[in-house]
Amino acid sequence: MPLWHQFRDWMHHRWELRRTRRTLLGLTDEQLRDVGLTRQQAETEGERSLHVF
Repeated sequence: MPLWHQFRDWMHHRWELRRTRRTLLGLTDEQLRDVGLTRQQAETEGERSLHVF
């Protein structure tokens, strides 16, 4: 696979990860309980930087 494609795939993965982390911030406490998270855990994860691996 060409380097450009690897980079593109990596960037896509990172943006999807960021999107899902930010989505956690919009969930209600009940929804968070349904997925096994506390509000504090969701806020911590949702605020993580895109560059944190």
